[in-house]
Amino acid sequence: MNATWILIQCAIIGFSIALPVGPVAVLCIRRTLGAGPLGGLATGIGATVADTIFGAIAVFGITFVADFINRNEFIVQLIGAALLIAMGVYYAGHRPPSIGDPVATDREHKSATIVRFLVSSFFITLFNPLTLGAFAAVFAASGVGSQITDNPTAILAIAGVALGAAGWWLLLTVLAQALRRYVSQSSLQWLNWITGGLLLVLGCLILVSLALPKGFFHI
Repeated sequence: MNATWILIQCAIIGFSIALPVGPVAVLCIRRTLGAGPLGGLATGIGATVADTIFGAIAVFGITFVADFINRNEFIVQLIGAALLIAMGVYYAGHRPPSIGDPVATDREHKSATIVRFLVSSFFITLFNPLTLGAFAAVFAASGVGSQITDNPTAILAIAGVALGAAGWWLLLTVLAQALRRYVSQSSLQWLNWITGGLLLVLGCLILVSLALPKGFFHI
């Protein structure tokens, strides 16, 4: 019963930390509408893997990894900002594929696109050091951390985090897919511009926060 309760608690933690609407959520919705549920799920899986890594660091108390991230927070955030800006430029200038587009129907291209979706969301999530702090804070505040006394329990907790995060991305993909029938080709183009603009703004805000004195403004 205790093991089941830990799994449920950690699933809730994983779900809640993945829940806030950020750049990966925007990408998940956009990719589901443009490429179908597989595109949204690939985006969510990439983010889930990164969240699971952060959850494992928090559960096992791998202090040298946390210390490395904290010591190199500027570089980590700089890389994250660069990724967001690069993807913002890409989406702002990208033409969404139309029905019958030979590129969109090419299986090999689709496979490469799915891999790109997964990898990009993984690195965007990974280069957000705030996620590690969120996991550490939630584990401590909820008291779950004190219940993890051995490796099997720790692995169960990490599995719970992964299940919870994956559950959120599955739900978001299903919701976006339900709206897909109402989205026209022109709407996809507008969504590209909006997505690109949001990613650019987020990336630029991170750069601004890095230029300001620490603690003055933080993303």
